Amino acid sequence: MIINNLEYFRRAIYIPLLDSIISDLKDRLSPDVLNLFQLSVFMPKSEYSNEDIETVKQLATDYTLLLDNTPVSVIVNEYRLWMVKWQACQRSQDIPQSISDRILNCDIDMYPNTRKFLCIMATVPVSVATAERSFSTLRRIKSLLRTSMVEDRLTGLALLHVHKNVAIDVNDVITRFGRRRKRKIDFVI
Repeated sequence: MIINNLEYFRRAIYIPLLDSIISDLKDRLSPDVLNLFQLSVFMPKSEYSNEDIETVKQLATDYTLLLDNTPVSVIVNEYRLWMVKWQACQRSQDIPQSISDRILNCDIDMYPNTRKFLCIMATVPVSVATAERSFSTLRRIKSLLRTSMVEDRLTGLALLHVHKNVAIDVNDVITRFGRRRKRKIDFVI
């Protein structure tokens, strides 16, 4: 069976790449992370639907511990008041655009649970830079002089560099080093 170049690259590169991207997205976007996207229902807007109310019910049951075990019906009714407040705004310019403005426009006495949901949404990180941080750390640690370094030592140095703000007891390190294994020369301080 003769396969043309296009079909070969589709099977050899394109489809495996797509599978890799899809599996990576599934790993990064777990159901808990996807559940956080539903918090956008509390964003002020001029139109709401019944699906929004169902989403609020689901969020109220998921975050019941953060809401001091407030009954779902209370949260739904508070959300309905929130809807009425923003439906009354005729112009889209009156609706706050940033999350900090939304929190400021949310009266804590009138909408305490909505304010908590908005604060949760404000604290969710936008992105994660762990890979970039670790690569730059490795670049600083692994110089030309240390290219023959074994993997355990490189990992140890990388961890020390990343967690440099952790207090280390020098006496404890010396004691552990001294007890680690027998040496030809005694380790004496």
